[in-house]
Amino acid sequence: MSYSQLDIQSKKKITVTVMICLAVALALCLIILIAVGIYHKFSPAVSFSGGLPKDKLTTTTVSKEKSVYGDLILVNATHPYQAFDTVEEDLVKLSDYARNNSGKNYLISFPETTFLHKNAVAPAHSMLNKMCSALGNTYEVKAAYRSYADQEGKEIMPGNSDHHTGLCLAIKRENNIPLSPEDYAWISENAHNYGFVLRYPSDKENATGITDYTECLRYVGVAHATIMKENNLCFEEYIEYLKKNAVDQTVDVKCSNGSEYYVYYYAFTGKQIDINVPKDASKYPYTVSGTNDNGIVVTIKAK
Repeated sequence: MSYSQLDIQSKKKITVTVMICLAVALALCLIILIAVGIYHKFSPAVSFSGGLPKDKLTTTTVSKEKSVYGDLILVNATHPYQAFDTVEEDLVKLSDYARNNSGKNYLISFPETTFLHKNAVAPAHSMLNKMCSALGNTYEVKAAYRSYADQEGKEIMPGNSDHHTGLCLAIKRENNIPLSPEDYAWISENAHNYGFVLRYPSDKENATGITDYTECLRYVGVAHATIMKENNLCFEEYIEYLKKNAVDQTVDVKCSNGSEYYVYYYAFTGKQIDINVPKDASKYPYTVSGTNDNGIVVTIKAK
């Protein structure tokens, strides 16, 4: 056999070997892709690097319609309120609550029409009583829940107001006297402990689009109010913060009362989404809230 024939055979062997290696590599890639697909099909939609271990979580499906309900729904000019169909059934008359819960040190304007969402009424009552005691002043609740019709002619257009949620209230000193720097200082240092934040801070007008309504407070829950305070965020900024920081990992927060929370954010890409929630809700209480911005937030109390 000539050298040229040997050379040809050698090249053929090398070519066959290379083709076999490529075929094996392609087969391995295909197997890996199939395995990843099966994993994502049967595992929770999001894998978090923080929060509860996976063995303590289960998966549930949430429809996009639920994204317009909850304590964390954003309401403004670009995110109109969409839950008029259910809000009234969740309202509690503030004056009745105050009379049935150790009285009140603050005043309530128009007591027969001042309503708050059931999730906000107890924290608001506690906060206002504490504020009155701490500062020695008396305050009026000037506005709380408002229907679409009630909002006509007010500072924010109907449909775009947080007052529709029943989760916010505006306060002034007695006799309609504006809040003082002392009042705002107390709110800044303490309101988050009751789950409230200033809805339209004077230094956040570019984000909120609202001026001259700094006496309006919004209930978001203690965990979220604490995160907002620690990061100097208004509500609009906070929703964006969650989109960036709570998708592939949790936002963890320790509150002043020692409670600890894990916060998870999910974005809708279709009509429904799978979310992780604790298997044992008695050990790990949790809430699920929409953002009114195509998102869902799960808040788990870990301690």
